[in-house]
Amino acid sequence: MENFNQAVKRISAIDWSCIGNKQARSHVHLSKEYLRRSSIFLQCYPGPCRYPFIIISNSITKSQASVDDLQTLKEIDNSYVRDIAKSYLELNALIDEGNQIAIDNKDLFEPAIKLYERGGISL
Repeated sequence: MENFNQAVKRISAIDWSCIGNKQARSHVHLSKEYLRRSSIFLQCYPGPCRYPFIIISNSITKSQASVDDLQTLKEIDNSYVRDIAKSYLELNALIDEGNQIAIDNKDLFEPAIKLYERGGISL
């Protein structure tokens, strides 16, 4: 569960109350890159979702980790941002479980998570 635990630490370190309070040119680039990656992913692994908000458990499979119970997800007010954070955690849990699709797409959410870490929100 190394990847999952690292992902939980990363998500927990984000100050969700400050999301959207900062603006930077890099936020546009990170948003565009996330949209590009999510489009490619959904072409290969379609599943019920609110594009571009991928739901990993719908597109690949549900992980064995209990992601819904994490307190840090309950701190995220924006449902779209919460979906991305949840799917990021699910993806990392699936990587730890040896799911090849998850392993091949390990960087899928990297631009979105970096955006949130920098206080941006445009997704």
